Amino acid sequence: MKNELLKYVNIKDVRNAQEEFDVFRKKYDHYRPHESLKQDTPDTRYRPSPLKYPMELPEITYRPNDITRTVDKNGFIYIKQKKYRMGKAFSGDPLALRPTDRKQTIEVYFCNKKIRTLYLKSVKDVPSTL
Repeated sequence: MKNELLKYVNIKDVRNAQEEFDVFRKKYDHYRPHESLKQDTPDTRYRPSPLKYPMELPEITYRPNDITRTVDKNGFIYIKQKKYRMGKAFSGDPLALRPTDRKQTIEVYFCNKKIRTLYLKSVKDVPSTL
């Protein structure tokens, strides 16, 4: 979409860019037929989700034996003074660290989803407590 718009429009500043993208998006979604939709427009296919979302998400909790670390504003956690990138998307969130059966290996979880496996340099780097 961006490349298609930029072929035909000269953007002057950020405000102008937003205005141009708004016009283009309306054309793209409401008037321009799409081959993948059998020449329908996206707005003819859109349906709001019937799912109800909570206004507030529940607190993140982990198993009693999990070691937890909170991700800093830059997306890192620290284990024995060494930093490991988890990603800014997790900033402020707690993650669970679970040692595995393999030496020097820790699995990192966000809620119940494993997001990463860390391979530490030595057994002494594996945290035993908070």
